[in-house]
Amino acid sequence: MSRQTYRGRFVRPVFWGAATFVWFSASLAFAQSTVEDLYAVTSSKRFLRVDTVTGTGTLIAILDVVGSPYGLAALKYGHGEGGQLWVVTTSNRLHRIDPETGTLLTTNVLSAPDASGGDLALGNIFSSSAFLAQTLNSTGSLVLANRYSGASSVAGALSPAMEGLDVDAYGNLYGMSAGGSPSLYLIDRTNGTSTLVGALGISLTQVQFGGLAIQGAPGGDIYAAVSSVNASRLYALAPNGAATLRGLIGFSGVSGLALHVRRPGPLRIMRQGSSVVVSWPATNGGYLWRRTNVTSLGSPIFQTVFPITNRFEMFYLSPHPPL
Repeated sequence: MSRQTYRGRFVRPVFWGAATFVWFSASLAFAQSTVEDLYAVTSSKRFLRVDTVTGTGTLIAILDVVGSPYGLAALKYGHGEGGQLWVVTTSNRLHRIDPETGTLLTTNVLSAPDASGGDLALGNIFSSSAFLAQTLNSTGSLVLANRYSGASSVAGALSPAMEGLDVDAYGNLYGMSAGGSPSLYLIDRTNGTSTLVGALGISLTQVQFGGLAIQGAPGGDIYAAVSSVNASRLYALAPNGAATLRGLIGFSGVSGLALHVRRPGPLRIMRQGSSVVVSWPATNGGYLWRRTNVTSLGSPIFQTVFPITNRFEMFYLSPHPPL
């Protein structure tokens, strides 16, 4: 589990999470947070949740996709938190998937070249851009794509070829090179030019796949998966690329990693004397919002205790922080 706390101003809420109604009025401060989970996909279509402390992977679903998945990415929301999961396959299908069940929510066809490996990265919620690190016959390319229309074009060669790809809080594109002794690179988004950041400092044999996930908040955690024929390993990376082993994932062929917000809740309402108390598990994160009528967009509210009045309000949780 990876946890990051965000703060900010008002934003249109995402209507996802628990909801309930309550009579209420006043306030106490309450700490609210965003919690992100690490997900992985394998070349054999296994969709996993991965423990960032031990590296252990837990099967969520076998994806109903055509081709072999070779990249997984999260769309970055306003504070850099991952808000949508997308997977790309060797059949040039780009799918949005449900993080809880692995169900396919959207399928788009890319006009990209063929690829046998690589990875996927996405920009922020205000952009339709997708970045593909594609590998074919050990040759790497950076492909720019529109995740909605599927229109794609080769931006340039990737040297070395990359098996991991993601963007950081500032929109910088990073890659992890293919092979048994990988390194972390900064990649020019316009032409694929790669600048070495540092070596991971590991040496493995028969490595086939990999993945890279960068937490979107400034200074966020970096995770890498390196997969040999029989085992996949999860590493935590320092900003200079130096790797620390977290553990074996337990599934071979991990070909993509991504961080995505955890679904908050359940929301609980209790009466205590003349007050109403709103609560939910802190381990799941979440931000409390309220609506004063059915047509309002709602607003964030940093309080959990309310005197009972004769006003009718709706409370709900969002996994995304207000801007």
